[in-house]
Amino acid sequence: MTQDTWIKQAALLKTVYTEKGFMQTRETTNAWYMCLKDLADCDVELAVLRWMQTSPFTPKPADIRSMVQRNTETAEDQMGAEAAWVLVRRAVQNSNYHAAEEFDALPELIRKAIGSPENLKEMAVMDTDEFETVEKAQFARDYRAATERSREDQRMSEPLRRSIFERGRHDTISEKTEFGFLSSAT
Repeated sequence: MTQDTWIKQAALLKTVYTEKGFMQTRETTNAWYMCLKDLADCDVELAVLRWMQTSPFTPKPADIRSMVQRNTETAEDQMGAEAAWVLVRRAVQNSNYHAAEEFDALPELIRKAIGSPENLKEMAVMDTDEFETVEKAQFARDYRAATERSREDQRMSEPLRRSIFERGRHDTISEKTEFGFLSSAT
């Protein structure tokens, strides 16, 4: 996002949300820009408008990032656990001998929830009742967790995701970022 776009969006937010302390200093406005600058101009504009039209609460940068994410989600991002389970069931039917190929053909979030082609193969030889009850429930939990993790990752800027990944702590917030405003504790 360009600074010009941010200046317009910040002014719009300040006009609508007039509570004391909201973006009153240059530092606060700059901090917001730093949190949102990796997003596209049009995405931020739409997110700000949507937030103002749907929420009575003063936003935080994370709220605007979440709104951008909601505005840009794909059908795969919105797939529920039940729909994902249908794809798993189909893949399991052919996984006795072709588990790797079936695993690779599944969407990324489903692969994360399943873990490995070997797990597909184990499901293929499992008792049907156990597969349709216990395994289905476990998959639903794992799929929801993978979906939430993915959404959280998508809300972060690319430099922050890269920094966390490079430190090998993909599931936790890194203590040091590319921006340099957090100091490393390690």
